[in-house]
Amino acid sequence: MEEDLAYESLWQAAYKEKKTNELQTLPKTFYFDANSYINSLKENDDDSETKRNAQKLLNELVEKRKQKILIYVAYNKSLPQPSIGEEQEFYEKVLATYKSQNFGQKEATAEKEEELLNVVKDVPEILLPSGKKLGPLKKGDVLPVQDKDDAEFLKSIAICST
Repeated sequence: MEEDLAYESLWQAAYKEKKTNELQTLPKTFYFDANSYINSLKENDDDSETKRNAQKLLNELVEKRKQKILIYVAYNKSLPQPSIGEEQEFYEKVLATYKSQNFGQKEATAEKEEELLNVVKDVPEILLPSGKKLGPLKKGDVLPVQDKDDAEFLKSIAICST
């Protein structure tokens, strides 16, 4: 009877996790308890299928929770508390790796640095290397350019100078 209750708890946890976008709160000892339950099942005919199913449920639950934790990291959102120790550790390692990579921050920094260029002759509308349209421009205009490739292009075709 106790084994039926343990299997039911595992099934319900996996079901709830699948049906929601939020990380569900589980007891801190959930993984330990679930593994103890699975290891307690014997390899006889009745228990072997239950053991396989329980292991499959636990694996699906762990994978779904990992996916959700990665989403929490991507949105810089903290885990709901109390959290399971292994999950908190996974979250912190992934978050540290994510922050150390500076995803998207190099480009954002480069775009913020503007170069002011002086337009040296009248120019109709042109297409820049970045794909942006520019113009028409008049001789004497001051043009703020954020993309370094665009600035180099404008200087190379003698439209602008620094």
